[in-house]
Amino acid sequence: MSDHVPSYRRKRTNTGIYAVVTIPDGAGGRRDLLLGKYGTKQSRQEYARVIAEWETNGRRLPTATASDLTINELALAYWQHAEKHYQKPAGVANGELHCLQSALRPLKLLYGPTTAANFGPLALKTVRQQMIETKAPNGRFWARGFVNASIGRIRAMFKWGVENEIISPTVLHGLQAVRGLQRGRTEAREAEPIKPVPVAFVDATLPHVPSPVRAMIRLQLLTAMRPGEIVIMRGIDLNMTGRIWFYNPQYHKTAWRGHARAIAIGPQAQTIIREFLTTDLQAYLFSPKQAMLEWRQRLRLHRKSRVQPSQLDRSKRKPQKQPGDHYTPNTFRNAVHRGCAKADKLAHRQQPGIPADQIIVPEWNPNQLRHTRATELRREFGLDAARVILGHRSLAIVETYAEVDAAAAEKIMLKIG
Repeated sequence: MSDHVPSYRRKRTNTGIYAVVTIPDGAGGRRDLLLGKYGTKQSRQEYARVIAEWETNGRRLPTATASDLTINELALAYWQHAEKHYQKPAGVANGELHCLQSALRPLKLLYGPTTAANFGPLALKTVRQQMIETKAPNGRFWARGFVNASIGRIRAMFKWGVENEIISPTVLHGLQAVRGLQRGRTEAREAEPIKPVPVAFVDATLPHVPSPVRAMIRLQLLTAMRPGEIVIMRGIDLNMTGRIWFYNPQYHKTAWRGHARAIAIGPQAQTIIREFLTTDLQAYLFSPKQAMLEWRQRLRLHRKSRVQPSQLDRSKRKPQKQPGDHYTPNTFRNAVHRGCAKADKLAHRQQPGIPADQIIVPEWNPNQLRHTRATELRREFGLDAARVILGHRSLAIVETYAEVDAAAAEKIMLKIG
C-alpha cells in the first residue's frame, strides 16, 4: 500500500472556491470531500480530521451516515439535484439556480464543515443575519424579501434531505420554527416597489444602446413581455400566419405549472421584429454578437488616424470570453444601465447649469417597462384585458403591476364630493 497522503487542494465550483481532498475508498474508487472555504483555518482542521479518520479506518473511507453528513456534502448533493430539477431548455438562463447559489454561499461559509444533524434554528438565524449584512454586486444590502426567500431555499434543501432519508426529520422540524422577517420589525432593507418608468426617460436612453437592446426595449414597451421572454425570442417561436402574430416562448415563468403562454404581436411590434428575422429559425433574434460588431464599426468610423493593413483585423483567434448567442435578463439590464449613464452624461453637457451630482436621466430596469405598459392597459381596457396581455391567471397579480390611476380617482371625487 502506498504511503501517499491525499493532499489539500483547491476546487472552483459554481458556488465559490472550496478546499477539497480526494480520498481512496480502499476498493479501487475515490471520493471528493469538500472541506469548506479554501485557505481558512476551519477547512484545514476539517482536512486534518478527514485524514485522521481515513488513517484510523485502515486507509479506507468511513461509510457516511446521516449523523456525520456535513453541510458541504448535503449542499453538493442538493445542488446536483437542483441542476436537474430546475433544468430549462439549452441556452435559457436559470434564475432559480442563481438564487440558490446566493443562498448557499453564506451557509457554507459559516457552517460548511458542520454536521447537518447539528444544524438548528439558532444556526439558521445566524445565517440569516449574515445575509442581512451581505451586499449584492450593485452595492446594496439584501432586501428583506430576498432574505426570506433564501432561507426558504435552505429549508427546501433540508426537506429534500429528509425526503431522501439522509437527514433526520427532527432537524427540518426545528428549522421550520424560524419565522420569516416581518416588515418594520427587522433591520433588513425593504425593497422599493417597482414603478413604471416614464416614457421620456426611455426615449432619452434609446440612442445610447445597441440596436438589439433598442429593439428589445421598444418591443417590451409595446407587448408587456417579461425580460426573460424577450431575450430568448426565435423565429421558430413566432406564428406569423395572421394579421396579429403570436409568440410562444420556449420557456416562461409558469411553464413548470403546465400553463401555456401566447404573446400577441401587433403591427408596430412586427415591424421591429422583421428587421432581425433571418433564415435560421433556431437563431435568437437579439444577439450580443451583433451589438459587439456595431461597437467595433462605430470605433472604426470615428477613427481619425489612417488604418494600417496590420490593424484591419485585430480580433483574437481564440478569445477567452466571447459574446453569447443571446442576451440574458442580467446582460439586458446592464446594457440599459450603461445607456442610462450615457444619456445622463449627455444631458449634463446640454444643460451645464445643472449640478454634476444631480441626476437628469435616472437608472431604470427593463422590468419597469412591463409595469408601464400594464398601467396603460388597465387604464384604457380594464383589469381583465391587462390580465390577458400580461399572461396572469389572477386579477390580484395585475394590481401589483398596474399603478392606481390617481387621475381617474380625482375626477370621480370631484363629481361625488
